[in-house]
Amino acid sequence: MRDLACAVCHSDSYRVRYSERIPPAAALNFSARRDPQKHHARIVECTRCGLVYSNPYFDDTVLIPLYRDATYIDESQLEHMAADYLRAFMTCMDFVDASARILEIGCGNGFFLKKLRHAGFVNVVGVEPGRDAVTKAPADVRDQIVNDFFRPQDFPAASFDAVCCFQIFDHLPDPNGFLQGIRAVLRPGGTLIAINHNIRAWITKLLGEKSPMYDIEHICLFDRHTIRKLFEANGFEVTRVSGLSNSYTLAYAAKMFPLPSSLKSALVPFLRRSAVGRLSLRIPAGNMLTVGFNRMLKNP
Repeated sequence: MRDLACAVCHSDSYRVRYSERIPPAAALNFSARRDPQKHHARIVECTRCGLVYSNPYFDDTVLIPLYRDATYIDESQLEHMAADYLRAFMTCMDFVDASARILEIGCGNGFFLKKLRHAGFVNVVGVEPGRDAVTKAPADVRDQIVNDFFRPQDFPAASFDAVCCFQIFDHLPDPNGFLQGIRAVLRPGGTLIAINHNIRAWITKLLGEKSPMYDIEHICLFDRHTIRKLFEANGFEVTRVSGLSNSYTLAYAAKMFPLPSSLKSALVPFLRRSAVGRLSLRIPAGNMLTVGFNRMLKNP
């Protein structure tokens, strides 16, 4: 484990929100969309800027294998996620050009890349560290995925018009270095589009520690203020930070919501088997959209 300072204001002054609930190492599971496990590191809140984050947290020798070896969970919810991401993407871009060069970091099996291709965008690239996810990628996008962690030196400087990061910023031990890497590959004036959790959303206030946002994978949990401050400190002109509604199948919503275990164990399998479980609803479940433009490539 390593001690972390606040990623936004770099203060080491904090108050503890929740004590750690860390499972044995063999039980750690970093598969996206797995059943909530009620595990998290110690959750603290910066007393200077309000960032909520995990501290202390695992070092890279633990994290890298967890992400590389994670089992990829493919389910019908992915189609709803892809549609939501495309809708957000199209409302954020100041151009709709089929030749736009687009990078998605943390692309999973390429479900959003495929959606972009169907929308007419031809120059799409993904980065995904999970081996199983890339193995399960559709053949028509698999060759566009770099099976590794994002490293700016793997791409030409200023080579992308847009970079997309969907549910990525919660997982970063060094979000400042990550943003500097994005700046290096994003053209001046290019667009960064991020979707991630808002720790001060109403649903998290309602659920408290039972919220799925308090998860062993999550390091920094931002709100509208702290995500804006982070982007601006790293050379991005933020044009939008807003709440986001998402579509969820009833089966997926039941899986993720902190229902009593006795009820969930009967309800979720039933919904997965039934047509009712495939019905969807659109709700503001605590996500937010952040859009920033890359300033000229110089130190912020």
